[in-house]
Amino acid sequence: MTAILPTVRRVLAVLIFSLAAACGPEPDRGLLYAHPEARSPFFKLDSAAGVYRSARMGAAESEFAAVKPAGTFRVFVLGGSIARMYTETGSLEDILPPLLPGRRVEVINAGMSGYDSAREEIIAREVLGLGADAIVLLSGHNEFTTLVPPLPLWRLRLGLAAAGLAKRHDSAFMKDPKRIAARLAAFEASLRRMARASRARGAVLVLVRPPLNLRDGAPQTGLPRGPEFTGGWMRVLLGDCRGGREAWTREKAGVGEGAAVVSFLTARCLEREGRPAEAAAAYSRALALDEPLRGRCETRCADILARVAQEEGVLLADAHAEFLRRSGALPPGMEAFHDRIHWRPERHETVSFAVAHALSLAGLVAAPSRPARPAPRPAPGRAGWLPVLRYAAWEVQNAGQDTAPTALAFLERALEGWPEAARERGLLSDIVRDSARPGLAWGMPGLERIGPAFSRHLAL
Repeated sequence: MTAILPTVRRVLAVLIFSLAAACGPEPDRGLLYAHPEARSPFFKLDSAAGVYRSARMGAAESEFAAVKPAGTFRVFVLGGSIARMYTETGSLEDILPPLLPGRRVEVINAGMSGYDSAREEIIAREVLGLGADAIVLLSGHNEFTTLVPPLPLWRLRLGLAAAGLAKRHDSAFMKDPKRIAARLAAFEASLRRMARASRARGAVLVLVRPPLNLRDGAPQTGLPRGPEFTGGWMRVLLGDCRGGREAWTREKAGVGEGAAVVSFLTARCLEREGRPAEAAAAYSRALALDEPLRGRCETRCADILARVAQEEGVLLADAHAEFLRRSGALPPGMEAFHDRIHWRPERHETVSFAVAHALSLAGLVAAPSRPARPAPRPAPGRAGWLPVLRYAAWEVQNAGQDTAPTALAFLERALEGWPEAARERGLLSDIVRDSARPGLAWGMPGLERIGPAFSRHLAL
């Protein structure tokens, strides 16, 4: 009887877990996308046609021969939304063929919006069995979005039933230093496994440091509270940059939790004062002070990419450095990006150059020619600033404590192109003033008032 008890316990445990999984809440569309669908094959074989096709909802349409033709250089692009959007003119399918004369080049997009390294690793292992000669990985922005690896459906339902998985909130996680360190370590471990798997298959892995919008993408560490910050920022919003910076220095507002945001706002002031070198240094300092896992591949993420590339012998394509090199005295902003991380399609060529340059240093392709520097930031006016204004309004609608600095940064930038909207600067000041009052959730009254004001401009 004693020998039977362990078996009985195991059977009962399986039955209980299976019942909980079957009766657990039905996952919503987002959880299905992030978990069971992320574990399914990305490509499906059409045996009759002899081709693989993308089979995952949300993926780019693609088709390639099941048996790779001789002389073909097959490249897979993996990553989150920045990889998924990287398919238009100027992407690798345009850039690589002239650098590999006499060979056929295939570039297959396997990017998926919101994917982190755990999900990208699953796709990487799949494509290594599909004739990949190179994998270009655009990763690092989404390591905070999904805090657990992709689960099968039964475990997902069990988690929803037992632990309220759907209600887990990222903000608590991102404030815990131990969990942040563990998440960064998991990111690095995933990159190393992909590097070693690629090497074992004879494929080249290119880690891309993604470019960032430093001029208009504020740190996501949250809006500093208290009069030592808000007094200075209200001066800045009303046009007194020097007075604002002096107030921050006097009140030591740039020390501690708010240091990253204060450095970013100082950079914007220095830019307005015509001091580009000092402004560029302050923008870079704001990036270095930003907390990790805040929706962009900041300094610690970039360090991990560089370390893995060096120690595992894979290639590093520094697209961020290439964007900086081409932007002139100041780092790139809304003229090059849609938001904090997604570059505009006309800047695909800059990313492609960085990747091609890394491949050329390894002797895999001919050296690419660096394209001409893009045009400078568009002059203020309805045509140049309306897209910025629309995105600013979107940011305001979605603003929370952590995204507040970015929302206001976009609004400020949009206002530069709308002199007739100068009166809205008073509303911005009200938002900042509200944020200093105890008991109010980050200036939301001011945000609610600014929405109708900007809708008038959007109607134009």
